[in-house]
Amino acid sequence: MNRLSDDDFHKVLQRATSDRPDPREGHFTDDDELLTCLASGLLRPEEHRRLVEHLADCGECRRELAAMVRDGVLEFDPLATEAESPVEPVRPPETRRRFMRSTVLPLAVAAALLVCIGLLWRSAGKDEVDRVLAQSRQALESGDPLAALTRLESLPAEPLAPAAAWEAQRLAEEAGYRAAKARLEAGQFRAVAEIEGRVTKYAAVSPRLTNLRLQSHRGMAAELALARHGMLLDYGFELDGASPTMSLPVVDETTERLGREFREAVETYPDESTLWLNRGQFLLTMAQPQEARACFQRALESASDLLWAHVGLGLVAFELRETAAALEHFEAALRIDPDQLAAQLNAAVCLNVLGRQAEAAAYLRRIQPRIDDPLLLRRIEQSLSAAQPVEK
Repeated sequence: MNRLSDDDFHKVLQRATSDRPDPREGHFTDDDELLTCLASGLLRPEEHRRLVEHLADCGECRRELAAMVRDGVLEFDPLATEAESPVEPVRPPETRRRFMRSTVLPLAVAAALLVCIGLLWRSAGKDEVDRVLAQSRQALESGDPLAALTRLESLPAEPLAPAAAWEAQRLAEEAGYRAAKARLEAGQFRAVAEIEGRVTKYAAVSPRLTNLRLQSHRGMAAELALARHGMLLDYGFELDGASPTMSLPVVDETTERLGREFREAVETYPDESTLWLNRGQFLLTMAQPQEARACFQRALESASDLLWAHVGLGLVAFELRETAAALEHFEAALRIDPDQLAAQLNAAVCLNVLGRQAEAAAYLRRIQPRIDDPLLLRRIEQSLSAAQPVEK
């Protein structure tokens, strides 16, 4: 191996005492490969000769080489023997000092800067996210759900931290539900689907919004259909149980599409009782009482005290001429809420059919002061007038 020998050092020291200026060509300490070969004893003879001559003439390289040896960056044994089997020199990796200075150190500095920038960005981003969530929460608490939803839409596009993402989803679903419900009850049906589309950016799962959208497709301005259409009178029956205005349902593309959408909705959200109730009411209007009964029963299984499930089951039973069973369901609803208007009126109809006019009249008198519909009020008055001779 070609390493620096005692003669080489003698020559270097002798030449170094002369007044010869440093050579103008490049310094060998700038040649990383040459330094590596020097440290490894892999210099070719010609490279070895030029190196010794350069060291003898160049004070800068001598100082640099001495510093490398002193710092332990360049290590070699001047008295080392020749290798047993000379091989073609192989250029190994750069020396530690050059590698550290030219590669590792810049990378370390760059990495540190990136970490600092990342921490600052995350801190600033987190502060912005927290601020937006707080503003959205405040708008929601102030009764302005659309403003709350609009604030959420200003969140950064980057993925949020899990806790922030959960809170954004919760706020979006609640704000969207309140805003869509208000639009539905105002008859602004198209706005319901638009609001749902805005919410799905943050809350992919929202059975309540799905229900509101289906109700808007039906053109029904109520979250729960039975709350608007829970009386037997809504299905063509009179207070005495007669049905002179019964008619066949209209089956068209719209009703077929609604049937599919309701089926898909309850399959997607099987635990959402409101969807089962609304699907049951829809099937009842489509003259499918048995299918409607299954839906109301499914809703009742989710909550045994679900008033509207009993009302729905009572409507189905009366439709199937199971008057006594219908009365039991309406009375079950009244045990949950004794003032429930639809259940009281429906119980009165059942009692009239069963020949218990006095009991029916008692229900009608109880609800009479609460009736705002002049047509219904007139029908109640007529029914009470007809019942008076029977009571005597």
